[in-house]
Amino acid sequence: MVDEAQHEAGGTLTLLSEAAAQGSWERLAAMVPPPPGSERPWADPLDGVRRLLATRLAEEPADAADLASAVGWGLAEQGRWAEAHEFVLVAAQAFDGVRAEKGSPRSSAWFDTMATSTLVEWHTLGTTRAFDRLSRELAGPRAANRMTSVHARALVALGRVHLGRQESGSAVVSFSRALRLSFEGTLDRANVVAELALARFRHGDWRGARQDSSLAATQAGSTPYVAGASAGMAADAIWPALSGDVGTARDLVDRARRAVTERPSVAADIVILHARIALAMNAGDWKEMVRCLAEFDDSGYRRIYDQDEWFALKAIALRNAGSTDEHRELLRRWEGTSPGTNAAYYWAHRGLAAHDAGRGADALSAAARAGTLVNDEQDALGRGWTRIVIGTLTSFHGDPTVGMEYYEAAREEFRGLGADGFVKRCNEILLATAEHLASQSTDPLAALTAKQREVARLVAEGYTSAEMATVLGLSKKTVDFHVANILSRLRLSGRREIRRLLA
Repeated sequence: MVDEAQHEAGGTLTLLSEAAAQGSWERLAAMVPPPPGSERPWADPLDGVRRLLATRLAEEPADAADLASAVGWGLAEQGRWAEAHEFVLVAAQAFDGVRAEKGSPRSSAWFDTMATSTLVEWHTLGTTRAFDRLSRELAGPRAANRMTSVHARALVALGRVHLGRQESGSAVVSFSRALRLSFEGTLDRANVVAELALARFRHGDWRGARQDSSLAATQAGSTPYVAGASAGMAADAIWPALSGDVGTARDLVDRARRAVTERPSVAADIVILHARIALAMNAGDWKEMVRCLAEFDDSGYRRIYDQDEWFALKAIALRNAGSTDEHRELLRRWEGTSPGTNAAYYWAHRGLAAHDAGRGADALSAAARAGTLVNDEQDALGRGWTRIVIGTLTSFHGDPTVGMEYYEAAREEFRGLGADGFVKRCNEILLATAEHLASQSTDPLAALTAKQREVARLVAEGYTSAEMATVLGLSKKTVDFHVANILSRLRLSGRREIRRLLA
């Protein structure tokens, strides 16, 4: 056991701060001096830290600020908000002492304390006063290109709140810069890379997210942070889950969940949640999806999904799990929210409920309303799913050839993301619908919309894409899109086969 004098040395305080920031309370307990008159360590290592800080506040407020800020950050990483706030207040008291000696501090500990305060306020109150203040404090160094590792944790805190506010592009920027500025030991890098991957997934940059996920998994094998290991494995699970490799995804998710039980982590839990949702949806394990959404509701963390997305995820899970009454009740609660009734997700689910109740006209009307509300601000995966629902309802209760257009739009969305599992599912639905339409008619173009028929006839007459674009008043890209979908619907390999079919 190290004696009191040694504990007061700067090097030991640095080790204490490192252990605290990593949430390694066992290491902390071994380093903090035991209770007076005892050789046994503190039952709660934080009690030992409190005693140590009480001494250092008066003698060396700068050291006290460093340690209190590190402890607060480590506690916030684990979602222990009340205790984190306690050490934020201790750090603030220490900064008062530093200010009296040296003037206004803008040290690493000061920014770390601001970062912790930002996360505590966001997760407990859902407000952003600390976030706004921290953003203003970083504006100067950012504008002057003078940001350093001192600002790394502050940037991570900003990134987490941006992600929670569905500002995924800003989250990507904050996490990326934090990683560029940090050095080994400053951050749980595997954790932050995993969060960056999740932000990229949410932003629609799935290929960039895949690269970050692989990097997070690589770093997870060597990080001293247990939370980083679990987040890295969870991030690495998202891609196989979305691309249809259910076995690999399930193994990674299970390993991540076991790892995070060793040391709780808000960031790791959020990445694991996203991986579990993606896995459950692709595996069709709706009861597991219901469970994981309920668990997160009880976690005390702020979600990274907006209200309508969260309702939509719950509705998907409940409906497919056969929980009809719960699904109906959820829709009633959703209808009373704002802006729920102006969300594409809401109308898609309202259409499904009408379909389940046998109200075809209402289902078709809701699908049409959802179609007018789909926009680029939605999460890319959610946007693709909404189009699939619209396509299903339109095909069942209206014109199947128009319904197929929504499937084709969803397929292009998923193809652009690299989500091969969802692309395959869209292809299967399109093929089945086209074959059904062909079997019900002698018309070789029965599976085509009016616009596609027009394009097919121009192809048969030998028009080029550029010529068709001029004739139809469309862009060449749109014409090529129509041609590709015609070939897919009719199961043809090229334009010559269209000419032969219509000869």
